[in-house]
Amino acid sequence: MVDILKKIGPKEFGNMLGSKISNFVAKKIIEAKLVYSPINSKKRDEVILKIVSVLLDDSIPFSGKHRFDQWEKGWKENFDLYSKTKDDKGLVPKYYGKYDIVRVNGDFVKAVSSNFEANMISIIVYFAVDKYLKNVENIFEFGCGPGHNLIKIRQINPKADIWGLDWVASSQETVKQIALKHGDKKMFAKQFDYFNPDFKFKLSPKSGILTMASLEQTDDNYKKFIDYILKNRPKIVVNIEPMAETLDSTHLPDYLSIEYFKKRKYLNGYVDYLKELETKGRVKIINTQRTNSGSMFVDGHSLIVWRPL
Repeated sequence: MVDILKKIGPKEFGNMLGSKISNFVAKKIIEAKLVYSPINSKKRDEVILKIVSVLLDDSIPFSGKHRFDQWEKGWKENFDLYSKTKDDKGLVPKYYGKYDIVRVNGDFVKAVSSNFEANMISIIVYFAVDKYLKNVENIFEFGCGPGHNLIKIRQINPKADIWGLDWVASSQETVKQIALKHGDKKMFAKQFDYFNPDFKFKLSPKSGILTMASLEQTDDNYKKFIDYILKNRPKIVVNIEPMAETLDSTHLPDYLSIEYFKKRKYLNGYVDYLKELETKGRVKIINTQRTNSGSMFVDGHSLIVWRPL
């Protein structure tokens, strides 16, 4: 039986997000050539059983401070590769694309085009930055890892000072290499620890903040970071993270994703906490939504956009 091939173009992506797509983002979607195939019921059952087996496995690592060495090792691998090749493709985290099963529109599908997962995440970043951070004067990506998103940010906002912040040293070294290669004199790096924010590091009121699948590692230990943001009062904050509050627990794939969040101790209660702050008049939530995309284990690319008051 020949697989049915489906393609995510600008129209399909816009429908997934329920939003208008700019010409810039539309071009990036077309370039990515996002092709997938639906899976049959037997394969879907196999995927669900695989996820359930992981949920029952007590040896699966969970997020937190104790994983510092693992992140240092991972970002060091990207640094070594980039230092050797100077190829921007070497900045992509190694954990993308482990499985050919991904999530599109709330269900499991088979990725057909190469680098489907990484490309899909890239488009989501392009979309969010283009919509919310295009005109800010300074952009700070916290938890920037090997700095792959900083290059995307620069494509959209050519004038801003761009900062890549992470808690491991190899990340900052990679960002410096990126700035050197691209001749970007307005790209900077700094060490920053979500668990122990440096309140001496000040942000401009005209700044924008981005996090992409990094704040997830804090579980429910994100309140210090929010305090840091409230004290600095940036213009806007964009979080692309796993958020159970955007998913439907009565829908099996979503339910499994939520249980995986719990298993890995990913971002717990973040949206609800921001809503609590909103009722107290401390923040304004601009948008909260799922993007209807993810990996085999999680529908993990939800979006919340907010600003301090």
